[in-house]
Amino acid sequence: LLVHLLRQEYGTFQLYSGSDAERTSLPVVLGMYLDSLARNTLFAGAAAGAAGLLACFAGRKKDPFGFLLASMLSFYWIVFHLLSNLPLSDPLYLGVQMRFWMQAHMVMAALSVPGAVCIASLLLDNNPPTPPRGGA
Repeated sequence: LLVHLLRQEYGTFQLYSGSDAERTSLPVVLGMYLDSLARNTLFAGAAAGAAGLLACFAGRKKDPFGFLLASMLSFYWIVFHLLSNLPLSDPLYLGVQMRFWMQAHMVMAALSVPGAVCIASLLLDNNPPTPPRGGA
């Protein structure tokens, strides 16, 4: 199992065993991900997710759960996209890459709830609520 998890039979953690010259750069891949997120959530989910990221860090108190979600998302975006060295000019490899984007979409969906609340409160009364904290 450890051999499989470490991908030792391939000699690398990276997904693609071809030439690094075909590799798509990190900014391009992140741009493709953000485009996919916007299209898959009809643009509103991406905006609410971004507002949710900001809402977790705005205000007097920092939200530990929001920090956890933001850390997960950042780790996933950077580490996974660096290790998935697929040439995304090939539609087959792009489809493989897009299947892994669903995990990050789920985190953005969780962040879109406080983001939507923040956007609605800004539009309605210009007094954004602070995210709820544990306890009564």
